[in-house]
Amino acid sequence: SIIRCLDRFQLSRQIKAKHPDKADWKSLKVIKKTKTDLLYGDRKDKVIEEVNSFFEQDGATKETRCCIAHVAHFDRRFCHSLWGEFDKVFPVDNWLDTKPLARAYAKQIGLEKPTLTLENVLKFAEIKTMPGAHTAQGDTRNLFLFHKKAMDSGIDYLPFLKSEPHGSKKEAD
Repeated sequence: SIIRCLDRFQLSRQIKAKHPDKADWKSLKVIKKTKTDLLYGDRKDKVIEEVNSFFEQDGATKETRCCIAHVAHFDRRFCHSLWGEFDKVFPVDNWLDTKPLARAYAKQIGLEKPTLTLENVLKFAEIKTMPGAHTAQGDTRNLFLFHKKAMDSGIDYLPFLKSEPHGSKKEAD
């Protein structure tokens, strides 16, 4: 799930799992899904086309776009791997991880060593959460709300912005 910050349009797709039988039941329980649910969804190549089209609508380039994610290395690796399966390049070079942003926000409000799960970040930021915790749609909306609040509070996010283009050396880390 992706939200374009400029117009708050959200694109969400479920990708059909290649090996649903290998899914961890504990993880499925957290997201309230079954292995049967993983049999349904869109083909990977179709999702890539839709996401690329979604990004192209902003008129930006991959060098000027930024993905904001909580634990960004996970999302970056996922996107780079998925696009790579089809010899495509993920159309975003810049990544902003909200975990260090949340740490800076916590420091600003006087919290020492907070737990930085998205759920806890939303609590200490006093953000009324959107429904759908632990789902791509819900977590994306909640992350958007936290990002907005952090920006509105004047936190300098630039130290947390990382340029990690698809195929970069950092990607292998």
